[in-house]
Amino acid sequence: MHERMAGWRTGQLLGGNWRVATKLLIATALIMVVLTVVIDILVVRQTRAGLETQFGSEAGTSVAFLKFLTDQKGTANLRDGQLQFGGWGATNEFTLVDQTKNLVGSDATMFQIKDGEFVRIATTFRTSNGERATDTTPPPH
Repeated sequence: MHERMAGWRTGQLLGGNWRVATKLLIATALIMVVLTVVIDILVVRQTRAGLETQFGSEAGTSVAFLKFLTDQKGTANLRDGQLQFGGWGATNEFTLVDQTKNLVGSDATMFQIKDGEFVRIATTFRTSNGERATDTTPPPH
């Protein structure tokens, strides 16, 4: 009985007569699994943060470039319920949004507020049938 308790105290919980090398191998494997999980979590977080930064930057660049192009047309105003810049009508005119997409690399949309909602009047976004997604509202957040 005394021998059993002595063995119990010396660490035979891990498998009785296992060799030290086997115990080290199991401990190393467990450490590797934990490290893999931790590294995986860190990589996913860093990748997500990088993508959010990149897409946020592209969206900001797209907005700035589209604003630059519309400023070249003139002051924004409404004429007969249609958005214009100078004398240039923006509704269903895709030149500026297409230029923005081609030069910046991200989609571009011009909105007009109609009946209290933002409505796309010119966009590079397409519907499921391939048509421009004009006269549509963005999905709610």
